[in-house]
Amino acid sequence: MELKKTLQGNFAGDLLKTMLNVGIGQCIGIPNPNLEELDILLNRCCHLEIHPMSYLAALLKSIDDVTILHSRLKFSSYERDMAYFIVEHRGEKEGSRPLLPYEKLVLNTKIKQKDAVDYVREVLKYRGSENLLEQFNSWDIPRFPVDGKILKDNGVPPGKMYGRIINKLKDIWIDNEYKQTTADLVK
Repeated sequence: MELKKTLQGNFAGDLLKTMLNVGIGQCIGIPNPNLEELDILLNRCCHLEIHPMSYLAALLKSIDDVTILHSRLKFSSYERDMAYFIVEHRGEKEGSRPLLPYEKLVLNTKIKQKDAVDYVREVLKYRGSENLLEQFNSWDIPRFPVDGKILKDNGVPPGKMYGRIINKLKDIWIDNEYKQTTADLVK
């Protein structure tokens, strides 16, 4: 809790670096901090208001490091999941449109969509992608037009395949920029 408050201030990055330089990393669950990544983050995002978990995620090299840090500091589930998400998705994303990979992360999420939107915003801030962040903030999340009832009404037998079918249809729908109607998708 206290660390989170420290990381919300104007000098969060500098304070965190100083804390690590005096050896507190071992005590708080960051034995081998990635200081180079933290420096990159601080240079990229000095003018953006980033979440405290972004600073901590920058210090971590893998998902396992997030787990170790969480076991020591006991984050809320929202903060823990944000750290996992940032560490997993902070790398370069490829897509036919620059925003497409991030739209897919929101639309194909297994977590609450609202949380996924927050996490994607934080990843875009982390990457310093202000243009993409602006586009993402103005993007209205479309509603997928197909559900299990529609599949059943169109002769698909109920069962375990529903999830796979819906995921495949959703991928097609996303790749076609959400233009297909229910009728187009169930053909």
